[in-house]
Amino acid sequence: MPTKTIKIFWGYCTNYELCSKSYKIIIDSSINITNYNYFFNSKMKYFYKNCVKKYIYNSRFKIYNHSKKTYKKEEAVVKIRSELFRGAAAKWDMADLIGFEDYPYDLESYGEVNFNGLEIENDREKAYERGSDGRFVQLCGGYLQLNRYRARRLRPKNNSLSIYFRANISSGDGGCLYYSDCIALSIHKSGLAAAFLATETKCGATYREIPLAHIKREGWSDIFLVVGDGELKLYQDSVLLITVPIKWNITAAFDDDIIIGGFRVLKPDTYGTAVPVDRFSGVCIDTVAIWDRKLSDEEIEKISCAKIKTEPENARKRVSLAYNEFFDASVERDKERCKKLWYEMQKEMAQDVERPAFHLSQPLGFIFDPCGAYFNDGKYHVFSYRNIQYLLAYAGLDHYVSDDLIHWYGYPISPMADSDFDVFGIYLMNHFRDENGKVRTLYTGQGKEGKMGILADINDDMTLYYGKHAVIKKYHHDGFVFRRDGKWYTITAKMMRNKRENGKGDGIMLLSSDDLENWIEESEIFTSDGFAEFPYLLNFGEKDLLIMGCRPVRYWIGKMDWESKKFIADDEIGKQLDYTNPFPCFNPLCVDNKGENGEERRIIMQLYGYMGSAGFMPWSCVHAIPRSLKCDVEKLIQEPVKEIAAIRRNERKFAGVNLSEGAFSERCGNVGEIIAEFSGVKSGKCGIRIKNADAKSFEVYFDAAADEFGAAGDLKQSGKGAAYQKGDKVKLHLLFDKRLVEGFCNGQSCTTAADFFISDDATAEFFAEESGCTADIAIWDIENSVY
Repeated sequence: MPTKTIKIFWGYCTNYELCSKSYKIIIDSSINITNYNYFFNSKMKYFYKNCVKKYIYNSRFKIYNHSKKTYKKEEAVVKIRSELFRGAAAKWDMADLIGFEDYPYDLESYGEVNFNGLEIENDREKAYERGSDGRFVQLCGGYLQLNRYRARRLRPKNNSLSIYFRANISSGDGGCLYYSDCIALSIHKSGLAAAFLATETKCGATYREIPLAHIKREGWSDIFLVVGDGELKLYQDSVLLITVPIKWNITAAFDDDIIIGGFRVLKPDTYGTAVPVDRFSGVCIDTVAIWDRKLSDEEIEKISCAKIKTEPENARKRVSLAYNEFFDASVERDKERCKKLWYEMQKEMAQDVERPAFHLSQPLGFIFDPCGAYFNDGKYHVFSYRNIQYLLAYAGLDHYVSDDLIHWYGYPISPMADSDFDVFGIYLMNHFRDENGKVRTLYTGQGKEGKMGILADINDDMTLYYGKHAVIKKYHHDGFVFRRDGKWYTITAKMMRNKRENGKGDGIMLLSSDDLENWIEESEIFTSDGFAEFPYLLNFGEKDLLIMGCRPVRYWIGKMDWESKKFIADDEIGKQLDYTNPFPCFNPLCVDNKGENGEERRIIMQLYGYMGSAGFMPWSCVHAIPRSLKCDVEKLIQEPVKEIAAIRRNERKFAGVNLSEGAFSERCGNVGEIIAEFSGVKSGKCGIRIKNADAKSFEVYFDAAADEFGAAGDLKQSGKGAAYQKGDKVKLHLLFDKRLVEGFCNGQSCTTAADFFISDDATAEFFAEESGCTADIAIWDIENSVY
């Protein structure tokens, strides 16, 4: 009887003899071939899938082997495969990228992707128990992909879906295990697992992030993400880590591939071609399986080979559940419930001792660019992107509210990225009042048809953004709207991506409209010398101010020529907004009536983006204390808002301290405020130094010889700039909050962070380099205003 011999990859099996009538396969286990690239040609691939793998999977052949032990293992694998994964919509064993006959979905690999066999006997035994063939794929920055045409067939049906991974994730490694247009599962570098789930809310589909639980890393484990019956569950090694209620139907918020080992951040200019981000440095994956239904606990127990246990309640789980309940309360626009959940999260997160005590930060995840800053009906509003891991990706906006600019709390998420105009994410947003006094917004939306300017209506309490539609379609990157001489204007950044001649950078464009719906390009009012975004054109009486996000952030004082539609700067170079914070994303559009004698007061809100922790639960960045913003002939003047006086405690004052014979020291703690007025400073240096017992320290100082104000020492960023000092009396103002440092001198600011944790027994030293210098000093503790 004729036989045909082929070489394929199948556990230990490397040499097969197929006898079509005797239905017998001979396995030569003495040969161990590790290079199987020769296998992937069309003829052998067809024969492998249709002649050999088909019958092994269905147990239609008897298998003989020179090693009896190997025979039993292979026989067990065949049996388990047929039982454990029966009815799966897709399954990959990772011996190669070819799906089984029942799962005809072949993956493609990109980057460094290595195929290996399990070397440790115990690992092989457990792999066989779980229906694996003893081989795995290692993704070292590479990833696997299933094209969207086949991926569509694996979308969840009846609001149910289950995904299984047999994986080995190294300690400290993080990345996205699975990404699709309806669901994703990522592992933060802290170990926090988070899902993205596309849900159909009252207003539309949004791709929301769901923090889950910390997983253990190092060693092989079974990970299940199961959705169904109004719940999302995460299991690891038969332990139910968390159950999250899901109140909204699952959908596909957009159309994309399935990616294993990476996360796609879709944007209009890269839609369909974006290279996946958040790739692992060396994750090993043995098996991936997908069901279009909810797996039962019994099925999970069979695959995991252990009885299910439930993780006890703990603080991390409470934070995750509160974060997710906050989303549901936001959809319902339940302000009181959101406020209560906000405080619950803040109290739990206070376990992280580095969290600021009187600065605005997001309880869990990022707080980034302050946008949409607005004073409305006696309340202050500011917004920022809502994400834990991927920052701008698919992000709606977190919404923060305060009655006094000091005590903030969470409002319902708004606007959500829930329309075709912004499903990939919302960029900077600003508010204005139309001719009828109605608050409206124009923001940059990353939508399915591109990045555009989106106009939306807002309800009275600013919790619902509706009627979204694109009104600026050619280009739009941040911007704000204002009215002048019966006409609407907006300025926005036109991104040139370093393609202009003569070293010209991004353009600051002026557009106009009669009705807010139809916009025409008027002119390029200013040309930056590089990157630019979020531009603002403000009037301060006889002077106009152009301020924009560059690197570093700069501003220009000058005059807007409305005849030529050009901004004429007094100084071409411009001045830095902050001397130590290179990119303090900012918003200067909050205007109230609480200035001197009830006059208008302009408030600027700014980001400090170099703080955060991944310890208890990951959080990133803070907003600086809101500052009053004024403009004189040559410079901007920033000062902390006067409302901070309400949280000062335990005042200590020292008048006329003589600094000629050395520094004066006083305990200041790790959360506080200091104002020091130095007299007799003519040619030397004076300042305030915060010092720990271990000699770690930083200082804010004034240098009379150079007329400079700056911050130096053990800091994340040091810097200096013009102090604009007149006379021999110098006022230094310092705020410090665990790590965050804000220094002021003559309205100039240094915002930075200590590269050490300021201790509770830290001292403040007041020093001067020249004789005859004295200081009047006031020190306050600052109470916790976060909750």
